[in-house]
Amino acid sequence: MSLMSILKSSDPKCKEVKEIIKSVAPQKKDFKTYSGIPPFTNYEVMSEHKLTSSYDSGLVGTAFDYLSKIICAYYTNTELSAKEFEQPKIISFLEETKNKSILVLYKKIQNHIDFLLANKSNDLELNEEFIGGIILLAKLENLWRSGFLPVATKKDILKPTEKVVYEDISSLVKNFDNVFIKNGLIKPDSLITYNPRYSANIRVALGGIDADICIDETLYDYKSTKNHGFMIKDSMQITSYYLFYLMDRIMSSTVQMQRHRIERIALYKARFGQIEYFDVKHIPEKDLKYAISELNRMFKLGMPTQKIKDF
Repeated sequence: MSLMSILKSSDPKCKEVKEIIKSVAPQKKDFKTYSGIPPFTNYEVMSEHKLTSSYDSGLVGTAFDYLSKIICAYYTNTELSAKEFEQPKIISFLEETKNKSILVLYKKIQNHIDFLLANKSNDLELNEEFIGGIILLAKLENLWRSGFLPVATKKDILKPTEKVVYEDISSLVKNFDNVFIKNGLIKPDSLITYNPRYSANIRVALGGIDADICIDETLYDYKSTKNHGFMIKDSMQITSYYLFYLMDRIMSSTVQMQRHRIERIALYKARFGQIEYFDVKHIPEKDLKYAISELNRMFKLGMPTQKIKDF
């Protein structure tokens, strides 16, 4: 069971975990936006949601996540390679089932990513062929995560993607470029952790935890939803990423994300080009330490009580 599964579950233990996180998660009134527009209001739609299936929505979300990171790496001095997107279990599956044609395509898009990031020019051009390759990576990852990859046929995997999916991804990418690159939120010397990872203790205890991206002092969670309103589950999700980041720091973890000193947690609403953020300094210290102590107890992480008090 992963962190996301815990947050969705109605199991009594999971409900207790959710109540702990909720006790420090910011409410609607606590968020701000960089644009100055009141958060969670009826924003102008920059990318209209025209997708007709949840499958396509998931595909767009995963592909956008890949492409946004490629954009960040292209315009900064940070290092990113196709290895960051590689799923060894997918490669093993393709090799074992002798899906050589798909494996060739999988490795081809990886090489294309690495070539693109190694040969930067003034402007990044993401053509339809490249986006199609990213869609294939996203398709394979989503099939693998959902457990359907073993029963998916070659015809299913290589089936042409609807034009509306390409258009949606391209529109979301354009929004991201405008908000993060052209507005200067990401600078050439920005510190970026592309796939924030947690210590083995945290990962094993939770059964998995995946944050989206950490840029300088802000931990972001991407949302490609068409809903502009406040959702407490979104606040709890990004807050939980922050809490476990702090717990890793208390345990003196050396994972890459510990390079950052997180001051803000934020939701990026990709369809509206809006960032809703919260300054974590506004969480009362007493409440924060209580939440960490309770999560330490619930997940049996073994952090000494005194270390939490002294943190």
